[in-house]
Amino acid sequence: SNILLRESSTGWLIPKVSDWGVATVMLGSGGDERKGLTPEYAAPEQLDTSDHRPINEKTDIYQVGLILYELLTGQLPFEGSLPELKEQKGSEQPKPPSEVADVPTEVDQIVLEALSNSPAARYDTIVYLRDELEGLFEIYGPTGKSRASDPVETAVGTDTYKKEYSHKPADSGTD
Repeated sequence: SNILLRESSTGWLIPKVSDWGVATVMLGSGGDERKGLTPEYAAPEQLDTSDHRPINEKTDIYQVGLILYELLTGQLPFEGSLPELKEQKGSEQPKPPSEVADVPTEVDQIVLEALSNSPAARYDTIVYLRDELEGLFEIYGPTGKSRASDPVETAVGTDTYKKEYSHKPADSGTD
């Protein structure tokens, strides 16, 4: 309910997160940032208050990792009661997304780093996570299939492609 979709000028739906639990902390409201959270979408440090880990940008990175995992696999990496979630998120590594769904194995490292139960092992900033995802998008595009494995994609720009697939006649070399 905290993810809104807006349509871009090109027709793509762009997700926007409307509220992170950390917002009240960042604004200095002084409230308990652990109240009102959804345990399935909470980071380990939000569920286990006994270790006094800070709630910060690394918490948001974990939550983005959860959303990515769910978008890629159709399910959350951990399910159960609050005590079960607390135990799982504090001590277990989720199954790699490529073992749950048909996604490239290169996705695994990115998502699992965001979902590390140790905040220190997560991306330093959301920008680094974004950059990793953009790199994969450049390789795989929106289909999730490697562009290098597609003969048409690989041949685009070559003389063979221009002769066999183009509606325009091949350049005869004369003007």
